[in-house]
Amino acid sequence: MDEERDSRWFAPLVPGISTVPFGDIAAVERAVSDETAAVCMETVPATAGYLVPPDDYWPNVREICDERGVLLILDEVQAGLGRTGRIWACEHWGVAPDLLVAGKGLSGGVYPIAACSFGDRVDAFFARDPFFHPSSYSGSELGAAVVEAVVDKVTEPGFLGHVEEMGARLAAGFDRLCAAHPGLLVGHRGLGLMRALDTVSSEDCYRFMLEAIDGGVLVVWANNKQETLLVMPPLVVEADEIDEILDVLDGAATRVSAR
Repeated sequence: MDEERDSRWFAPLVPGISTVPFGDIAAVERAVSDETAAVCMETVPATAGYLVPPDDYWPNVREICDERGVLLILDEVQAGLGRTGRIWACEHWGVAPDLLVAGKGLSGGVYPIAACSFGDRVDAFFARDPFFHPSSYSGSELGAAVVEAVVDKVTEPGFLGHVEEMGARLAAGFDRLCAAHPGLLVGHRGLGLMRALDTVSSEDCYRFMLEAIDGGVLVVWANNKQETLLVMPPLVVEADEIDEILDVLDGAATRVSAR
């Protein structure tokens, strides 16, 4: 990721913030001190191309934060609420953050709502001063009803198993696509129905994306890793629809490769 290109839209930047390469625990170890207030990351970075960290990464980050009295804040706006086959993506690593941010899928994409959940340590602070963090847009009865409906759906028996099953079917299809189009596709990764396809270049990825959209499958490249195509079917997708997605992507890859 070109950090300068990515951050210029948010200038002037807040001082005192350090960035580290995702998945590099040694970099986290160096960056976090007793003076650090919080470590804030996406559990599975979205616009970086759905990066999946090493198995010991999040447990080690949690340990570093605990040792140094630092809050761990996880952004699961994209990765949360069943997208990866768990209610929260951090469950894959057995890690609980101090604060967790959710949105988008929190309402099934039909109502503008977001939420910040927190554990006992943060709750104790708000208990002493409950008006420390007011919100101009809290108290939406309609939003609460929509969230309840989403939570009921995501926690239905068998729902997460279905997400994992469809994710495995999509991943197997990506294996076949990469084998069939080695001049275009160089690999894939993901969890559940949060999947990424890597292409040989951003130019090829852009063409691949347009061909897929023309074929009826809505996909997008990763803004900070533009050689990567992001594929996120609805969590209620069925096997025949997964196969249809793969057929469209196969046709799109064939047309791009032919150029």
